[in-house]
Amino acid sequence: MVGLNTAPDISADRGGTPDRDGAYRLWSDVILAGCCEDGKIRNLEIQSKQDEGGTEFGLPGSHEFGPIILERIDDSTFKFQYEFYGSPNQVTEFGGFEIPTAEFGLQLVRSRTSTAIWHLASGTITCDSGDHLTANLTLYGSNFPTHELYVNGSQVESLQQDAISELWKPLPSDSDKALGVRP
Repeated sequence: MVGLNTAPDISADRGGTPDRDGAYRLWSDVILAGCCEDGKIRNLEIQSKQDEGGTEFGLPGSHEFGPIILERIDDSTFKFQYEFYGSPNQVTEFGGFEIPTAEFGLQLVRSRTSTAIWHLASGTITCDSGDHLTANLTLYGSNFPTHELYVNGSQVESLQQDAISELWKPLPSDSDKALGVRP
């Protein structure tokens, strides 16, 4: 299981938990199923994927998976990568009227195109010497907020958030997403 969280707090780490507990801005989970035999991966597939976006001012934003890559490199190695991203709510309906919400407030500070935060896990799935699947992944993400990577329920990596002003800097390859490090 590979799970990623994007922390909700502007000034603090969320305390590190892979649980789907609502204490995040983005939460994604991809479960892989497969087996190793004699040092070779016999089969490997995506068993399930789950996702959830957090809220801004009590209202949900939008979120979605990017492409999920799972491709065989050789008998004992698969390349694995997935991305998940989301944006704050744009408007909400109240009494038949559309009311601007979180993104509107951010646009008042300064206009921006980079409305999405994102995280991405990339690396390989291999067989270890005991014929167990092992994930060797690197975490990437927008510079704000904090991102955490979990494998089999244990945190393996964390990217600490930069200044909130990073939300106004677009990723050169995709101006809809906030600046960050990509593979």
